[in-house]
Amino acid sequence: MSGLQTAGQHEARGVLNMGARFAKRLFPLGAAMTMLASCSSFEPDYVACPSVKALAGAENVISAGADTGNRVTVRFDGVNPQCVATPSGYDMTLNFALVLKRDESLIGNAERVPVDITLAYLDKDDQIISRSVKQVTGYISDFTSSTRPVFSIDDEIPTGARVVIGIGKKVE
Repeated sequence: MSGLQTAGQHEARGVLNMGARFAKRLFPLGAAMTMLASCSSFEPDYVACPSVKALAGAENVISAGADTGNRVTVRFDGVNPQCVATPSGYDMTLNFALVLKRDESLIGNAERVPVDITLAYLDKDDQIISRSVKQVTGYISDFTSSTRPVFSIDDEIPTGARVVIGIGKKVE
């Protein structure tokens, strides 16, 4: 029986050969997809951001919760800008934390706290070039009196500007 194959052996060999041919065809496709995936996941060239500082008096404010209207103290607790240079200035991602704190007697009700963050762009003479307002929403759960949510907002910094941030927005 050395040279003879049964029908089952012949069929099995055909399936194996078909699988090998299929794998040979898929390998280049898989390699190409891997290369494309690695090209699309690049890290941008971060550069030092212009000065980013919180405005005195606008870094710690009292706000009202959106659900119950109770007083909530809101303050910055860490600001970390990341910038990428562009022809017109910088693309900035501003990562920051807020501390939201309410009276302990209010535990038992969850609280949603919308917070406006103003970014003002100033020139070398402290004149406002432009202003941007972003809104984030923090939440205080019903079983605690404070929380520290972390947020990230994106904006563009004009060339030659420094950034001053504050909690709240200018009343027109």
